[in-house]
Amino acid sequence: MSDRTFIAVEVNDGVRGCLNSRCEKLHRHPGAITWVQPRAFHVTLNFLDAIAPARMAEVQAVVAEAAAKARPFDFQVTGLVAMPPKGRPRVIWANVIDPSGELAALQERLCVGLEGIGIPREDRLFIPHVTVARIRFTPATRAVRGDVGSLEKEDFGGVHADQVIVFTSDLQADGPVYTPVAKVALGSKGG
Repeated sequence: MSDRTFIAVEVNDGVRGCLNSRCEKLHRHPGAITWVQPRAFHVTLNFLDAIAPARMAEVQAVVAEAAAKARPFDFQVTGLVAMPPKGRPRVIWANVIDPSGELAALQERLCVGLEGIGIPREDRLFIPHVTVARIRFTPATRAVRGDVGSLEKEDFGGVHADQVIVFTSDLQADGPVYTPVAKVALGSKGG
């Protein structure tokens, strides 16, 4: 059996609380939005899909090598957007602004390392963000985009990233449960 696996940087409790409270006004669209639990807010660096437990040590070694070459950094979580920007929105996310460029550099190092062990790079461009909700198509969908737009300039706070985490994801009826498999400090030689 294989586990749905991803590599991420977590956001702190302050950002989680701010995102959750500021999104309260969007809760007036019952049935149109499925909310991500605040405890699950994170910035995905790489989604690996199904990884067999026998390969997890290889993935962890790639993460440890990429993390060793990184240094801790700060980023901002700011502005909600409904994506895609045109047509029917499917997801609501908060933008991540990383002036240092460390987040993108870490993600690229992970991609190169994962390709080295036979795990292909995702087909889409890396756009760092925190997913807060998924949107179902209902008559209320158009109104959701307008309400999300009212939060496009909000600042949800800053995050000091000092570790990268390998998670497995177990899909449950009330939302996914993310389990950390490995936590590796940025700039460290181990995990």
